[in-house]
Amino acid sequence: MWINLCRFVGYVAFALVSCLSVQAQTQGDLRALIGDAVKSGQARVVIPRGVYRVSPVGNAGALITISKARNLEIVADGVTMVCTKRMRAIQINQSENLTLRGLTVDYDPLTFTQGKVVKIAEDKGWMDVKIDAGYPQIAFDRIVICDPKTRFHKYGINHLWGTKSSWAEPGVLRITLKDVGRNVDLGDPVALSGGQEMGDCHGITVENQCSNVVFRGVTIHSAPGMGLVDFNNETGIKMFDCKIVPGPKPVGATEERLLTTSWDGLQCNVARVGAQIENCVIERCGDDSWSVPTREFKVVQRNGKAVLFRAPEYGPADGGLRIGDHLQWRSGMKTETQEIVALRKVNRGKAGMLIEAIVKGEFSAQEGDCVFNQDCSSKGFIYRNNKIYSHGRGALVKVSDGLIEGNTFRGCDKAIIVNCELATGAGLADHLIIRGNTIIETGYHQAMPWSEQAGAICLSSSMGGGKLRPPGIFNDIVIENNTFERVKGLNLLISSACNVAVRNNRFLSPHSTDPGRHNGADYNIDATAVIEVTESNGVDFFGNVVRNKGPFTKQMLRIEPSAKNIAYGAEEMGEEGNN
Repeated sequence: MWINLCRFVGYVAFALVSCLSVQAQTQGDLRALIGDAVKSGQARVVIPRGVYRVSPVGNAGALITISKARNLEIVADGVTMVCTKRMRAIQINQSENLTLRGLTVDYDPLTFTQGKVVKIAEDKGWMDVKIDAGYPQIAFDRIVICDPKTRFHKYGINHLWGTKSSWAEPGVLRITLKDVGRNVDLGDPVALSGGQEMGDCHGITVENQCSNVVFRGVTIHSAPGMGLVDFNNETGIKMFDCKIVPGPKPVGATEERLLTTSWDGLQCNVARVGAQIENCVIERCGDDSWSVPTREFKVVQRNGKAVLFRAPEYGPADGGLRIGDHLQWRSGMKTETQEIVALRKVNRGKAGMLIEAIVKGEFSAQEGDCVFNQDCSSKGFIYRNNKIYSHGRGALVKVSDGLIEGNTFRGCDKAIIVNCELATGAGLADHLIIRGNTIIETGYHQAMPWSEQAGAICLSSSMGGGKLRPPGIFNDIVIENNTFERVKGLNLLISSACNVAVRNNRFLSPHSTDPGRHNGADYNIDATAVIEVTESNGVDFFGNVVRNKGPFTKQMLRIEPSAKNIAYGAEEMGEEGNN
């Protein structure tokens, strides 16, 4: 028995030493393992399980840079990368056929802090927040006020942009902004965040002409900016079974984390092939959960077949254009497309880079108009079977030919927004399928009467001055088999659109609370309607049902005079089981 006991103690000691040896990996080990695999052209590298604390080297913008990797799988199951500075964790450049599997990214110190409200000014112009034990003593300015029961963004409180923080006393931050304390109660949990302290922001970036970069089972617990950004690539990223979720309590803490990323969860910028995001979980981000922007080219001068325009502010100097690409121009329901047959850069000093494209035929586009590259517009993007629980927009879409299917959006200010957010209002947001999504309790914070982005699902484009753009901004949209549950305010807005099919959607228990002056009020958008159609041409309704409408439902379907050719199938939108 004594021998067996000794053996047992020996095994435990060996296991403990082995575990500690892995836990004590140096920051050089992780960088070297990945770097050596890239340099030697390995097909697969397995990172030993453990926790790797990674610190910056020199003036590098990221803690780990993976550059020009080819046909490499990085297996990091059971590996946690703890970043010791608030800066970019991983930067992936010019890589092709790269897979990253299983890695968890976190920060120590964290990229945010948190506490509880202990004092509120009588005029609501400031409030004091006592920092929770174990969280950084840093005077961050970006604030999220949470409900003590749900520990999620408190309903009835907008995003509080422009706050200022200063130390009222050791361990207590004073947050200042007009009306910052309105609808806040003593004891409310508060998260405060900021950007990077050095290097570049965001947790992980994939950039500079990457293609087929795949993430499988990767987890991000926190990030100084966005969680993951895909930028200036041939093909959009692919993410399967990934998570942006709160990590464990920091050392010395008794309260669970309130936040993950400081800003958005994911941003997939324009690519020649769209991103694929499937079976992922995105929670408690500081802003939007996922967005896919577009890229516009503003016309400076047109002379026959020669079109001179400025390179986009964000993107490569040449705008990513190629001979053979097709430029598209729109004005209302009129669309023109021309093939590029020649390109040249024109450098005009302080004016920045200009690009001249020679096209096959003459454009109607004039100075001040915008054109778009049809061949680099994230076509074929997929956003499917994801679970979203963040207070910003669940999906912000500015591109075409994509699928948003089977997702669950909970607690967002708005679930799915199709809006180009461009001064011209134009864009390429056509041929979208929004199908089989579940939308739960959206609209309970961030009321923006001045914004045209209204409704849990929204197609909208603003001309400014309270006017929506006419039909033709969005074309050939399918909205079907979606379920809306307990949405505050407008459930579905269709505007500036042509050829929209709205089929077999269920609207359950809408308008249980008074929406007040909700999103879109300045555009005459009615928050007490379930569905509103305005400035559109060709909208077909079939099989939609409203059940258990709340006391603040005034209209099931509001059709504005600017909406033309509205059709109803054999089962027009009905109403069942009302209270």
